Amino acid sequence: MHVLVEGAAARYYSVTDLIRDNPQTSFPAQPSAETLAEYGVYECADTAPPVPSVGQDVIGAKPKKVGGKWTRAWALVDVSPAELLTRSRAHIPTVVTMAQARLALLEADLLGAVEEQIGDMPQSVRIEWQYRATVTRDSPLVAALAALLTLTDLQIDALFVAGAQL
Repeated sequence: MHVLVEGAAARYYSVTDLIRDNPQTSFPAQPSAETLAEYGVYECADTAPPVPSVGQDVIGAKPKKVGGKWTRAWALVDVSPAELLTRSRAHIPTVVTMAQARLALLEADLLGAVEEQIGDMPQSVRIEWQYRATVTRDSPLVAALAALLTLTDLQIDALFVAGAQL
């Protein structure tokens, strides 16, 4: 890895870039440091990126001169709240067994309220509740029960996470 230094600015650069940018010049396969320096190109030490925390991304930053040598630099940037929500939802199960769903509802002290609501619903819904093997996060049944019990999306997600762990 190399950098091209132009005035006070430096950017990552490769020998391939040097050859492309100087088509009238013949370069050896492995140009020496002195040859590269004639064109403002210098070796750049690669560094490991930092480990981001939840809600951060690692991005490449401009090269830095440290102790007289160019090194690859990194930056940590916060992700937007919308992106954080999307990422966290990627870890939420979309399907649990009905046994897992019922146990999660029981632990959340919601099973009685759900069964009461199910009892007032059409027979097709009662059959689904009683005999379906799984329940999906985006099912109409989940949406209807969430509305009737005034559960938020985050509360439903938490029930699916809890259910998947049972």
